[in-house]
Amino acid sequence: RTEHGSQGADLAPPEVWAQIFDFLDFQSVLQCCACSSSMLKDTMPLLTTLTVNTSNEMNLTIARRFRDIASLAINSVYTVSIEDAETPEEFYVVNMKRLAVCRFVPFIGRFDKLKAVEVGGTMDEDGSVANLIPLTTSYLWEEGEGYPHLADRDLMLLLIDNVTEGYKSGALSRDTTVLGLWCPDAKDRRGQNVSNCGACKAAAKAYPLECVSRFDSRGSSTSEVLSGRSFFYDCCLSRSQIDGFIEERPGGKEVLEHEDRFLLLLSRGRRFELPPDDKESLHIVEYTETLLEDISRAIANMGINKKSLSASK
Repeated sequence: RTEHGSQGADLAPPEVWAQIFDFLDFQSVLQCCACSSSMLKDTMPLLTTLTVNTSNEMNLTIARRFRDIASLAINSVYTVSIEDAETPEEFYVVNMKRLAVCRFVPFIGRFDKLKAVEVGGTMDEDGSVANLIPLTTSYLWEEGEGYPHLADRDLMLLLIDNVTEGYKSGALSRDTTVLGLWCPDAKDRRGQNVSNCGACKAAAKAYPLECVSRFDSRGSSTSEVLSGRSFFYDCCLSRSQIDGFIEERPGGKEVLEHEDRFLLLLSRGRRFELPPDDKESLHIVEYTETLLEDISRAIANMGINKKSLSASK
């Protein structure tokens, strides 16, 4: 603001302010737009990324003003606390937020150009973003008092079901990818698979094929998280079950046989860099046994000649 009040926004074109706003959270953007009618009418529609930190910010009416949002981070779905910290038994307790779960699909469905949504939360200790939590060291409480006080496990399954129904009903565009969901039954914190649930089967049948082809299986997202990468959806289905659902859908067989799928599996290893010697560094990629089985299955299904792969791939 300047001595001319809200006209200070006119010192720079709306496109410049939009680029600046991409680095602000939702509340800060609203505060800026409240000070200037120019920012409200001209700049807000130009934003392409948005970060939401509280459930109250998931306002359907305000969301309509953000015309060009393509990337959305929602860090209000859960909070995370650490139990038995700094011991071999350390694990994360994830507490779901009912209001955010209920508002999630209606809110993201308001953004017509949305391409990617990342489901996240915050750490209880310092409020930092917590959207990369290793599944095999996390825990969701399984006991609740009944609606509306559902157990955290049930709230996560409800969120998964809501996204599934969003795709089926058209409330969510098929071009929108939801990142960071995980089934409570995929792995418990002892690293054991629990069951095959209806929520994961329904998701495999309804999510866009490209998303389903990138589902993680039974805790395999842990390698993604440890490498600092986002994951799509870690489900309790085996990889062969996921592939079976894909193959049953129109266009599914082509997706399974596409080279990109094989390269995606290769990219899911965890890379380590050894100290350089006299010449250059040595890179080693570690794969879990499950991932190696998935890669072998892809090689067999696609008829890939392993010896013909280029070094760049």
